Amino acid sequence: NANASGMVIWAIYDFDSGSYDGSLTMNNTNYNYATAQRQGYKVSSATGDDTYGISVVSTTNETYCIWDSLTVYISPPIDQRQNLDSNATGMVIWADYDYDSTSYDGTLNCNNTDYNGDGTAVRWYYKVGSANGDDTYGITSIATVYNTTYHIWDSLTIVAYEPTDTRINTGTNMTNMVFNATYDYDSTLFDGTFT
Repeated sequence: NANASGMVIWAIYDFDSGSYDGSLTMNNTNYNYATAQRQGYKVSSATGDDTYGISVVSTTNETYCIWDSLTVYISPPIDQRQNLDSNATGMVIWADYDYDSTSYDGTLNCNNTDYNGDGTAVRWYYKVGSANGDDTYGITSIATVYNTTYHIWDSLTIVAYEPTDTRINTGTNMTNMVFNATYDYDSTLFDGTFT
């Protein structure tokens, strides 16, 4: 969706290299495309409305422009649920150019750059919203964003249930004391081990 600007077309006479003063017809006059692609531009004919009536084109070179965009990927953290204030590690964000699938060499901007939570049980999402255009080609157009990832910082709420009898004889085993815990983020039952 950007215009290919700065393209200049001219011709010279083969006999004396003087500037051609007639009209040239291009093979393509569309200078803006909405999808990733390469378009070539060259002179297809001369009309012969110049000083000498010359319409034969002996040699024409071709120039081109590539319209491009990015496909962005994000991989999740190694462990998507961790203790409060721990770092979400292993999250990887990258992009490829859509025209030729080569790796994007610029900067991608994530909606969130905090990777250690805010000290409470919370789930944060991460996705790429924009590209800086500081790459080799100045591409900022993002066509597709695959994957939004997340990280959960969590803690436990532990409840202890008293034994059936809270005072018993020495040398007797205490019975029916129960510990129960739930995750604070979603109140699901803790499935680990208590010490």
